[in-house]
Amino acid sequence: MEPLTPSDAASSPLGAPRKGDDELIAAALAAGLTNEEAGEQVGVSARTISRRRREPGIDQAIRARRAEITNEIGGRLAAVGLIAVDVLADAVGADDPKLRLKAATAVVDRVVRFRRSSDIEDRLLRLEGGGGFVEDHTAWPGESND
Repeated sequence: MEPLTPSDAASSPLGAPRKGDDELIAAALAAGLTNEEAGEQVGVSARTISRRRREPGIDQAIRARRAEITNEIGGRLAAVGLIAVDVLADAVGADDPKLRLKAATAVVDRVVRFRRSSDIEDRLLRLEGGGGFVEDHTAWPGESND
């Protein structure tokens, strides 16, 4: 694994970097490295990593960096997901009836799962008082909630 550089650490709520660079430590830990591995990457001891993890702000920086990583993963999955949907759509129109049935079953299953997930997310946003626009998913497309 390549050593981390300051550009690897996203902007952090920790303020100015200090010896051992807390931003790099947060980036290494957010990437899933152990204290020992993070220390090796950053150039400090595992004990220093452990001590820094107990300081205020480092957990917040790790969570922020993990959120950035998760958002990046989500964006990449969404892009590939569009291709996967096209593949399923093609399979639904295949000549082989067994393949069509499998594809149709997969599509229906995914639609239901997506719908449930979307409904749960909307409900959580409402419960958390997330404000903003929350689309009503209680009706299927073409149905009315009125």
